[in-house]
Amino acid sequence: MAECGSDGTLELTIFRRDELVDVRVRLAPPPEDTVWVEFLQRATPAERAAFEAWSGQAFPVEGR
Repeated sequence: MAECGSDGTLELTIFRRDELVDVRVRLAPPPEDTVWVEFLQRATPAERAAFEAWSGQAFPVEGR
């Protein structure tokens, strides 16, 4: 999905009570304490271990 910005809108098609409904959702700015995690394509074993210790998850493998 492409980034829409903090003042954009999304158009969604959803099922509600067995009926297909189109809705528009206005996006709000993210909270000040929001963070994004970006993965290094060539992370070292130490960087992978640090991520796994911090997150409790396996380091993502490209293509999965």
